[in-house]
Amino acid sequence: MTPESLALIAAYLMCSETAETRVLDRSEVETCTSLYMEVKLGFVPDVDVEEYDTMTTTERAEINQQGYAGYVAWRVANPELVEQMEADAVGQLAMVDHCVNRPSSDKSPDPAVSPDGWGQAVGDIGDTNADVDPGDATYGGCDGR
Repeated sequence: MTPESLALIAAYLMCSETAETRVLDRSEVETCTSLYMEVKLGFVPDVDVEEYDTMTTTERAEINQQGYAGYVAWRVANPELVEQMEADAVGQLAMVDHCVNRPSSDKSPDPAVSPDGWGQAVGDIGDTNADVDPGDATYGGCDGR
């Protein structure tokens, strides 16, 4: 299995995990469908997307079934890798969700302003990141760190 093939499978698994948590929009569905087809074609020797697109409906159905069988066999033969890739997709999705759905303020409010302690940073009671340099990685961020 090439690094490119594994990256393609990882991208498809990300699509699959995303679809488990929310409805995909039309563009995402099209992208995920294309990824899945490319994954399956990766398990059929000597057939690429361009060739597949020129085949008859019957030929495509046969190739699709061969590719699916190859993908399923690969998953069965590599359960630890599949489990890790799926866990990575879940983790990436959680990070994306956190970054997309984070509060509009990049800084936590002062607990005196927010008595319920929303945004409370780790440390002593009353500590917030309100006075922390935005580049300080102590509090994490959505820039891949």
